[in-house]
Amino acid sequence: MHLAADPQLSLAGLLRRASIRITEGTADELTLVLPGREVLRVMVRTESQSPSRSRIALAVAGARDVRVLYVASRPGSALREAAETGQVDLVATEPELVIIQGRNRLPGRAPGSAQGQNRRARWGHWAVDRVLLLAEMPMTQRALADAAGISQQAVSKILRVHPDAIAAADGWAVESAADLLDRWAQEYPGAGGIESDWYHLDPVTAQARLVVAVADSLSVDVLATGDIAADTYAPWRLPATATLYTAEWIDLSVADFVPAEPGESTLTVRIPRDPTIWPVARWYSSQSEGDGGSLADPVLAYWDLLRAPGADAAEAASMLRQKIVEGRPRG
Repeated sequence: MHLAADPQLSLAGLLRRASIRITEGTADELTLVLPGREVLRVMVRTESQSPSRSRIALAVAGARDVRVLYVASRPGSALREAAETGQVDLVATEPELVIIQGRNRLPGRAPGSAQGQNRRARWGHWAVDRVLLLAEMPMTQRALADAAGISQQAVSKILRVHPDAIAAADGWAVESAADLLDRWAQEYPGAGGIESDWYHLDPVTAQARLVVAVADSLSVDVLATGDIAADTYAPWRLPATATLYTAEWIDLSVADFVPAEPGESTLTVRIPRDPTIWPVARWYSSQSEGDGGSLADPVLAYWDLLRAPGADAAEAASMLRQKIVEGRPRG
């Protein structure tokens, strides 16, 4: 079983083991099909700490015509009680639980080993970091805001305390790209969200193209990252895995993919929690010479490549890092 630092990444796999299918949705709201074909719409909630009874009651009251599905690493007693009495639904990793409508759909499962993600995600700050790293010239606060997909006020607050950004005559730049990239790679927790793993017989590059084609046919935003993106930005090795971000859930069985466990999968699809990956990718694509419209930005691709399997993944990541630091990872 794949257990990631962000428990939401384990959501799709645990639901599949409970014979529950995701048919559509985003990182915030999903449509589930239960055994017996009952359709259930849920609002997905993840919190850094297990919620109290009062917070659960507020969430339920605000959900209106959908059920609340909590995704947690270690659910507290209040959350367990609310799930077991049918007030909310729960997917947890320690112990592994899938409690839907008051029923534990994974009876007798052993506890998992995931660690919860307890820090507040600073998506805007990390997006500004990526833009500063990839910008070819100093950028104004307005331009940084547009590229990162956040407000100019938020950019102003970020720059005020930014340890690596310096003010130039015509905008903001980074003092040491190497230092900023290394710090960012250590701090960034990953894009989070919902992750699903698939198997296909085609080479992974062809698999990625298949996913992009399916997503395009459904008008769903899609970005390739990790190995696939690095093969364009800094070619070094044949891609060993395919990882893509999509804005919504896609059933890849229409393209002859079959669900798989992570250790046996050839392709991973994530619906990211980080909302900035889309605007930063669009901005970077608009600055690039090639056709990078379906690629994550190079800095995000670098983070994913650092975690890719294969003995030469670290070397491939090092080549991409060098391109980013030298300002040459053009798509």
